[in-house]
Amino acid sequence: MSIISKSYQGKTLQLGEICYELGVLNRLQGRFQKAAYFLDQAISTCEEINLKTPGDNTSMLLAYCYQDYAQLIGLSNEVVLQYYQKSKEYYNMMSSRESLDVICRYVLMLTRLGKFQVFLSRNEEAKESYQEAITICIEALRKNPDHGPLYGALGQAQEKIGELYSINEYYHQAGNYYQQALNSLERALELSTNIEYINISHDKAFTHKRLAEYYEKKSNVVEAKDNYNTAIGIYSQIIELSPSFITAYINRGHAAVDLMNLQIENGQFVDALASFELTVKTFEYVINEVPEQASAYNRLGCANRVMGDMNVRMGNIGQAGNSYIKALDLMDQAIQVSNGNYIYAFNEKGLTYLQIAQISKSNGSITEAREALMNSIKCFDEVLIRTPDAHYAKQHKEEAVRLLNSII
Repeated sequence: MSIISKSYQGKTLQLGEICYELGVLNRLQGRFQKAAYFLDQAISTCEEINLKTPGDNTSMLLAYCYQDYAQLIGLSNEVVLQYYQKSKEYYNMMSSRESLDVICRYVLMLTRLGKFQVFLSRNEEAKESYQEAITICIEALRKNPDHGPLYGALGQAQEKIGELYSINEYYHQAGNYYQQALNSLERALELSTNIEYINISHDKAFTHKRLAEYYEKKSNVVEAKDNYNTAIGIYSQIIELSPSFITAYINRGHAAVDLMNLQIENGQFVDALASFELTVKTFEYVINEVPEQASAYNRLGCANRVMGDMNVRMGNIGQAGNSYIKALDLMDQAIQVSNGNYIYAFNEKGLTYLQIAQISKSNGSITEAREALMNSIKCFDEVLIRTPDAHYAKQHKEEAVRLLNSII
């Protein structure tokens, strides 16, 4: 290789690295469209140089780029799987993968891949991805027992395989993995630097939310509420330490909505109202900072639907109707800002129409119930057009069709 080509490679790779870092920064700030743009630029730049002078540094950067890009564009099944596969290929192209940073990133890729495989109902493939991630971490920790990020990566993989067991209703195994995840993350925090502390704390909060869901399924309301509150408390601490960490706001909002729903189911309406106020405060901040953040509109819509459910329980049918209308409006905004790509908004909109239909039927408003059910089915179809393997949308659509058939 000539001196000129070496220089050219360095400049190109440096440009790729800059674009990648800008992509990561925008992702952390919740600016996903900008993040996708910079990651796409990084991929184009590195693929160009890789054709001329492939090497470990280029392969590593491409592996990182494809990994992060796959997480951002989680909309089209085949495209996402292709990006994860490309990431895996570039990891395997590296002549040496002994670097602990590379090991941690590879484990993170496997964990994210497993999560997407669960989304596609490919649970056995997901289990293999998670188990490979856990095995790699355990082997690396035998040689490097004081490496905090490895414990953090292990904790993430343990939390995700716990979620998989919970989905399959193996709750005992799920609970064990969640506890293992917390133990790993606690150890990671003990060994972490200030920079690592924020991300590991975020993972710990997310694991407490998973534990809350686990206890909720086991009808242990006290432990469920305690873990939701612990998750919310950790997210709030993270926000104080890093006010620009938008993902912490988003996940605090998710936890508050779920806690609110649990409180309503147990008749704790005053506490539920406080959780609703925290949800509104959290997601309105996100929307103000990142107007294109579809998930914020969607989950705020979910909170309004849950508020509608509370009003139904309290006999305030008129207020419930207003809450459901507000929920549908917010979900429409989520669809609009994502150009129709945020499929979860279609799903939640379908569930909102389904709830309206059930209430209308119980009140004897059959025409309104029928109209709401037809709208519900259309929403679930929108999900299935975009992701045919979305099992949750299939189940919800079947429920709506059964109810519609029962009133025709």
